[in-house]
Amino acid sequence: MVTDLDRSNFGDDLWLSTSPPPQHSAPGVYSDDLGTDAEFWRTCAQERGDGYRNKVNRHNARWFEADPGKEADERVVDLIALEWTKTVAGVKELMPTP
Repeated sequence: MVTDLDRSNFGDDLWLSTSPPPQHSAPGVYSDDLGTDAEFWRTCAQERGDGYRNKVNRHNARWFEADPGKEADERVVDLIALEWTKTVAGVKELMPTP
């Protein structure tokens, strides 16, 4: 679980100096799951004509609302919580001990 500790507790300089650059792992979770969903791609490939982009965007939105998208969301939240825990531990290491 993510703690109540957040960026607002630190000055921007400290935050920026202790934060590693983002790894962008979350997009990988979505692209892996979405990339292997044959039914999604088959449905998108059948779209033609005017409004193609909007039609595909609707399919995409439905995918995220359905179980596969929700499962991917859960994995992303878990990934963020893990990275947050690592970041907080790194900041704690920089703080002086009483």
